[in-house]
Amino acid sequence: MEYRTLGRTGLRVSAVALGCEGFMNRPEEEVRADFDFAIENGINFLDLYASNPELRSSIGAALAGRREGFVIQGHLCSVWEEGQYLRTRDPEKAQAAFDDLLARLGTDYVDIGMIHYVDAEVGNVCSYCSAAAEVYSAKLAGLPDNSVGVEKVSYI
Repeated sequence: MEYRTLGRTGLRVSAVALGCEGFMNRPEEEVRADFDFAIENGINFLDLYASNPELRSSIGAALAGRREGFVIQGHLCSVWEEGQYLRTRDPEKAQAAFDDLLARLGTDYVDIGMIHYVDAEVGNVCSYCSAAAEVYSAKLAGLPDNSVGVEKVSYI
């Protein structure tokens, strides 16, 4: 596997990452088997935006006992309400959703906190990223560089 340094973070991540939406509606055993395959092939980077509680729990079970082998990017502001994924900028909802993510993954931090889907005027987004990194138990926080109206703004 080829590894790369992620931006200015110093984190070494595999060139291939696990995007977790594909694990939706799959039995926990299959999710674990896919994680086994990823580990056997040197994949160490995991991007998890989905707020679906069952999906988060299945991924948490697959990570059990091997969390330290992964660099986890968890999305801030991605929530689950009434059986539906939503994005929010409500701090209380975002905090509750992120606490849920950590609990279901069985960890007390993520390596990267990505502010999910910036789609409007962002104001002082670097301050938001910095605060989010501290509040949400993320070592780093940043924005996706493909968000509408955002020109590669990032804390990392």
